[in-house]
Order: sequence, then C-alpha cells, then structure tokens
Amino acid sequence: MCCFNKEVHGVSKTKIFVMPTKNGRQVTVYDNNVSGARGPTKTEKDEKQKYGNAMILPCPLKKNAEVGLIDLSKDNFSFKRMKMFFPEPHREMALNSHSTQRKANVDSAHLEVHTVGAYFISIAKTVDDLSRVDPSVFKVSDAIDALFRRHYAKGFGFIICCFDPSKGVSGHPIAYEHDLMPDGTMFVPCRHEHGHGTKETESFSHEIYSLNSKGEAAGQTRTDLGWKGDAPVHKVPFIAPKKPSVSYVPKPLKELAGGGIATTDVKCPGCSFFGGISGHCSKCWKSLSPEEQHIRTEEQKLLQPERDRVAFEQKQKEDAERILPPHNEAEAIQSEVLSPYVPEIKSLRQRSINGLFKNDDLYFSL
Repeated sequence: MCCFNKEVHGVSKTKIFVMPTKNGRQVTVYDNNVSGARGPTKTEKDEKQKYGNAMILPCPLKKNAEVGLIDLSKDNFSFKRMKMFFPEPHREMALNSHSTQRKANVDSAHLEVHTVGAYFISIAKTVDDLSRVDPSVFKVSDAIDALFRRHYAKGFGFIICCFDPSKGVSGHPIAYEHDLMPDGTMFVPCRHEHGHGTKETESFSHEIYSLNSKGEAAGQTRTDLGWKGDAPVHKVPFIAPKKPSVSYVPKPLKELAGGGIATTDVKCPGCSFFGGISGHCSKCWKSLSPEEQHIRTEEQKLLQPERDRVAFEQKQKEDAERILPPHNEAEAIQSEVLSPYVPEIKSLRQRSINGLFKNDDLYFSL
C-alpha cells in the first residue's frame, strides 16, 4: 500500500508488520522505497508549501478514538532481522490475479503537525478531516480525497506523512497504533495510488509480517516453510564480522556504445529520475546536443570514482554491522520501543507478494 498525493515514479520493497496489542488494538509498521517523488511546484512554493508530496495511510479508527504515533528513528527494530528469521519464502507471483512534538504556530483550524523522527505527520480522524491539513506542510489532491471517500468513508482515520530531509535523520519505518477492524481482524494497508490514476490491479513488491495471525491470507510460519530444529535460520551461513582486509580499488568506468558512461546511481537533473547515462536518464540524454553530452560525460568521469569509494565504504560498514539471525519470534521482532505493545507471542507469519494483484487491502484473522 501507499497512496501518494502526487505522482511518484516508482514504489518498491514495501515492508509491513502488523500485530495485535495487549490492549486489544493494532500496531502497524510500514516502510518502502520511493523513487521520482516530485518536490513542490512553483505554485506550491509561492503558496509557501515546503514539501511537495505526502504519503497517506488509512487505518481503522473508532469514533473519538486516537492514533498513537511511535518513533522508530532511534530504535533497534529491523525488517532485515525479521526477514532472516524465515527460510527462503514462497513468493507469490501473479498475473492478472484478483486474488513528539507539536509544530509551532499551527492554526487551530488545521490538524496538528507532529515531528516523529525524520517525518512530519498529521492525523485525520475522518475523511472530512483531510481537508484540514496544514497547507504549509501537506496538500490532499481531489483524486486522493475521492479515492478515500469511496473506500474509507466510515470507520477509518488517516496518517498523513512527509519526509523532512532537513532533520538530518535517515529514513526509517513509520509506526502507529490504531483500532482493529470491527470484526476483530487486523488491517493491512495495501491499496495503491501513485498519481497515475486508480487501477483494478497493481504491481506489488511486498513483504508482510504479522504476529499471532491465522489463516492462509497471513502467509506461513517458518515451520510451514519447511524449517525444523533449534538453529537460527538464514539463507547464507552467518560469518562473524571481522576487520575488512580489502582496500578500495577504483573500478574501471563503463563506456557505453552510444556515448557516455554508466551512472545508474545519479539523479537526472532534468526529471529527478535516476539516470543511467552520464548522470541522465535515457530520455533526457537524447535531448542533449553532442557537445553537451561530451561535457556531461567528462564531468561524471571526475565524480564517479568518489561515488564508488563512498559505496564501497558503506558496504564494508554494513558487513561489519551484520545482524545475527534470530532464534525465536521475540528476537525477530526485537524493539525497545514496541515492547510495551507486544502481547503473548504465539506465532510470526510472513507473506511475500510480487507481481500483478488486485488493488485492495488485506485483512488477517487473529
């Protein structure tokens, strides 16, 4: 799931964790990778709107109930650890399947804007409250408003969130506490709207984890996936981190047949998509004259070695901080911040979905 106020190029590697709480509610943890998210337009800047796009997540919410925001920015919660708890999952591949703190000087008529780690977040308790977002931070398009009125008109609240790069905090999962569905099932937000118009089917790239859930819809436990024994599960035998012995060696630049060099990790200045030819996407590259192409290529030849060095050092850092595979469910969902919400643990399930599926939410039984 993710519904964006304005168009984004792509959303991938969505990870969702849902669990019931000790007090009979639900906690949802949500994370994804977003590419090509458009910043504020000139009109929006003129209207003093700082942030050009927002992700909106619906959640079940009873009348007069509250949504609890949970800050995971400095927590030890990790989807990577949860993934390592399971053997290689059965990935569903389908085609055409239908299967805090308050922001200062906020107008009282506007929804309160909370700072939660790297995000600005507001809570709309009803679909009508979406019109009360602070226009200096968020904006809800007519298309998104119509979509939510069609599918979440009653019994739902909404988490409106926007990444704030000025905080100097890396992106982290968004977590929040809310009500269960009226029938007692857990709600898993999976409906897509990325600014391209609502479709009956959408491309999914989801890993969904759930605590104490039941039934086929919630996926499988690691026992279901064929694991037996007491040793930790991991696809590659774990090797204890040791001091890196390999020094950085510059990689040769890859010259392309049509001119330029390969630079897939550089944001294209023309459209903000990540380019593959001397810092440009293929479309913007073709629009350049031969002289401009030569200049851009020479610029990138000077910059690429430094980017490679930084990537090499980041890889070594990740190797040194590799997480030990968990032995049990409690280790898999390890989190100091979430621990007060965790009920008696019965099972942890995983459902991995990739491909074209019905554009709808999921509901897991308890």
